[in-house]
Amino acid sequence: MNFLQILHFLTFIICLYLAVYVLIKNIKSPLHRVLSLLLLCFCIWSYGKFYTDNPTTSKETVKLLIKTGSFGWCSFPSLFLLFSIIFTKQKKLFKNIFFIITIFIPPVFFVYKQLTNSLVIDTIKQQFGWSFVWSKTILPYLFILYITVFMLVGFYLIFTFGEKTSDRTKKIQSKIIFYTALLALSIGIITDFVLPKLYFYIIPPLGDVVILIWIMGLVYSITKYEFLITPATASKNIISTMSDSLILINQEGNIIDINKSTINLLGYSKNQLIDKHIQMLFSDNNLTTVLFDKTSKEGCLVNQKVILKKNTGEDIITLFSCSALKDEFGTIVGFVCTITDITESEKRKEELRKAKEEIEKKNEKLMQINEMKSEFLSMVSHEIKTPLTIMKEFISIVLDRIPGEINETQEEYLNIAYNNINRLEVIVNDLLDISKLEAGKMKLSLTLFDISTLIKDTVTAFNSKLKSNKIELNYFLQKPLPKVYADPTRISQVLNNLVENAFKYTPDGGKITIGAVLKNSFIEISVTDTGPGIPPEDLDKIFDRFEQLGQSPRTVTKSAGLGLSISKKIVELSGGKIWAESPVKDGKGSKFTFTLPKAS
Repeated sequence: MNFLQILHFLTFIICLYLAVYVLIKNIKSPLHRVLSLLLLCFCIWSYGKFYTDNPTTSKETVKLLIKTGSFGWCSFPSLFLLFSIIFTKQKKLFKNIFFIITIFIPPVFFVYKQLTNSLVIDTIKQQFGWSFVWSKTILPYLFILYITVFMLVGFYLIFTFGEKTSDRTKKIQSKIIFYTALLALSIGIITDFVLPKLYFYIIPPLGDVVILIWIMGLVYSITKYEFLITPATASKNIISTMSDSLILINQEGNIIDINKSTINLLGYSKNQLIDKHIQMLFSDNNLTTVLFDKTSKEGCLVNQKVILKKNTGEDIITLFSCSALKDEFGTIVGFVCTITDITESEKRKEELRKAKEEIEKKNEKLMQINEMKSEFLSMVSHEIKTPLTIMKEFISIVLDRIPGEINETQEEYLNIAYNNINRLEVIVNDLLDISKLEAGKMKLSLTLFDISTLIKDTVTAFNSKLKSNKIELNYFLQKPLPKVYADPTRISQVLNNLVENAFKYTPDGGKITIGAVLKNSFIEISVTDTGPGIPPEDLDKIFDRFEQLGQSPRTVTKSAGLGLSISKKIVELSGGKIWAESPVKDGKGSKFTFTLPKAS
């Protein structure tokens, strides 16, 4: 909730309370009834503004609230004029039914026009919320003319009444109502109509908020000059019903009133605070003077972060706002202060900050360890690869009987050694690849090539191996397929990994299918098998390093679990994506798919 919303909500609460209270106080009085309706207009207006000054409110909701709010901002000039007629005792006008009906024709007309989107025709999202776009027709000018004329007539009636009346109280009341209403109307017209018509949206519409000036003038006359209701009762009820902690202090800084929220927040009783200097609540004694000096000079202080002391001695972090209260001569007679406790939110912020720092430190350490690990794997793999190559070459020479004849047992043992060297060589190559990929050092040899040819070559290479296990290997290709710009060696490595993986988990008599289709700007290559499938809980982690998919239905050399991880990184480095789906059909089978961008 931003500051503007708080102001609108405060305006709504005050207007609603006064409307109900004034009506209940003397429901038979025409003056009370009209004033209650006038306050309800401001209440409806402020309720809509509470949401329209929230940038997250949807545009449809804003338009609906403008329509409902129009009952408030289109009706208040007529009600103010009627209030002025009753207040100034214009009995002839008040008893003239035709005249009373006439003054309510304009609000009915403009409410109808707003309901048909003919007055405010659109809204624009701003940093502070939503601003209104007025119609370019004559209607907005007629509307402002209506407000101006009706309000000026009301001002004239009140002003002349105040000049002529011999009742000192009525004279002062007239001045208060006149000047506060005039000031509120002037500011409201500028912010809500003039500035939007000039396409100046930096200052948000504040019409319903500045109406608080008039309302506070009314409250001032209520509490000081016994206008309509008993001042002590009105003042205390307004303060006690506010949810925010509120403190009223006089010009000397002594506390004259507090509400229940303040008692609950600070832990003091009312007697412990009344007539005491507000400085007793501040941890920093010098801050009190600074805050109230600033409020006296600027008129208000908004959301100053201040540490206050509770009755227990505990410090709490608050947002402290303060406004100067002035009499009719402009002299500061006191201050109204509101307090919002933000201790818990500040603690959470500090905890989050510390947690973030701790995570960043641990992350940095993990990155260092990961880098060291990658460097170690790369170094070890390079060191192992050379002797492996030599060992493999010499075993191959012996198996070819170049040095001389060998018996069957020797040949069997040498073949076992040769196959394990091949397995170890694959693992070493995988370790080298993964270390290069993680270190960002793998360089792709990009070239333009035909993916269809690569798929056909892969099928040819695996056919012999798969036929011996009675596994059918098929492919389907969309024709024609565009060429891709990638590293054919690395893409072949990815495809071989996926087919090899499918072979491991496809039972004898099964089927493996390689497919390639064009989808938008990508070529989608898939490898589908009829194996047992992948458990749903394993789908998200099968591309992790050293991850094994499960038990193979045939005896195969166990891998290091790096193939899919390497494939994923190569595909992503090539500008594509890779994913797995399972089951494919009848609760079985797996489908691995990766994409490559087509050549432009």
